[in-house]
Amino acid sequence: ALGEKVGGITKMEVARRELEKTLTSLDPDVVFDVFLYRYPSEYPPKPEMTRALGKLEPCTTKNARRAVRWIEKQPGKGWGAFYDALKLVLAEEVDTIYFLSDGRPSRGRYDRDYRLIREIQPDNRFRKVAIHTVLVGSSGADRKFMERLAAATGGRFVDAVPQM
Repeated sequence: ALGEKVGGITKMEVARRELEKTLTSLDPDVVFDVFLYRYPSEYPPKPEMTRALGKLEPCTTKNARRAVRWIEKQPGKGWGAFYDALKLVLAEEVDTIYFLSDGRPSRGRYDRDYRLIREIQPDNRFRKVAIHTVLVGSSGADRKFMERLAAATGGRFVDAVPQM
C-alpha cells in the first residue's frame, strides 16, 4: 500500500517526489496532465478518474507546480485497477505515459499481470504509446510486472528508490 514506509518515508511521498522530478525534467513544449485512477475498496466499487489540470496543458513551470500541489493533496488509497486506468489514458491524444505504482494490478477488468500485458498490446498496436513504468518501493513479482509492461510498450522501467 502507498502508506507503507520505504527508507523512512511513505511510498506515496516517493511517488510524489518522482512526479515532481519527472515534470521538472520535461520541456515546456511538452503537453501533459496527471491522471489519478481510484478503484475504492468499498462495495459497490465506484471507480473514478480525476485529473490535475483537467486537460492536456503545456508543461510550463506554473502548470507543473499546479500538478504537484494537486497530487500532494491526494491520499494514497484504493486498489490497482491498472488496465482500466491505462485504457482511459490511452483514449487521450498522448504518445507517452509515465505510470507510477507500487506493484501489480489487484482489481479491475484484468487483475492478472500477464493478462493485462497481453490485452494492452492490441489496444496500443497502432498508436504505439510508450508506457514508462516507475516502481515505488517493491520488488519480486511487482518489479517483474512493471519491467514487462514497459518492455511490451516500448517504454523504460525505473525503480524509484527514496533518496536519504
